[in-house]
Amino acid sequence: MKKLLSLLMAGMFVLLYGRVCSADEINGTDAFNLIDYCETHDIKSRTEFQSILELYVPQSELENVSYEFSEYEEESFEISIDYEEQTVSTITIYSAESTRGTRSGSAVQDVYSGVGIKIYSVTVRGTFTYGSGNVSTTSASGSFDPATLSPWTSNPTISSGKTGSKAYARISGTATWLGNTSSYCLTLTCDTEGNLDSY
Repeated sequence: MKKLLSLLMAGMFVLLYGRVCSADEINGTDAFNLIDYCETHDIKSRTEFQSILELYVPQSELENVSYEFSEYEEESFEISIDYEEQTVSTITIYSAESTRGTRSGSAVQDVYSGVGIKIYSVTVRGTFTYGSGNVSTTSASGSFDPATLSPWTSNPTISSGKTGSKAYARISGTATWLGNTSSYCLTLTCDTEGNLDSY
């Protein structure tokens, strides 16, 4: 029973911090570090990012992801590093087919540990109407999705509105696990020309 509890606690530690000492580290060689890799390489798309993870992260630790909007066009891809939390976040904007004056899209933020193990994702979806110098949000939705076996939970808040010349759809909240917290806020915007952006 004690052994099982120890294994369970070790597994939770890996899910929280995304790392254990590997054989390479014990032998004195460097293990893969996603933060270092992102600092030294120009990664231009989510597909390229996923390919890098498949090369360097053990297959058992990779998240099997098939986004519901993967058939949509990838508008943009951005990587950010949180040095305090030692995490890497990617934000991908996907656009759906649109009609004149209406634009729909989704923004996805994936959060990874420093060694490339996925922790959770947040998604915000928005539909906007634009034209004649005006823009507004007609629908907004979103979701918080922990990685497989991840203990993190959250009850996100969805909001929408207009700021300046852009309409927005936003998801925000705090993920928690055993007293640990991780705040997130992802906003999808549309301007008066129908251009999507996120932050």
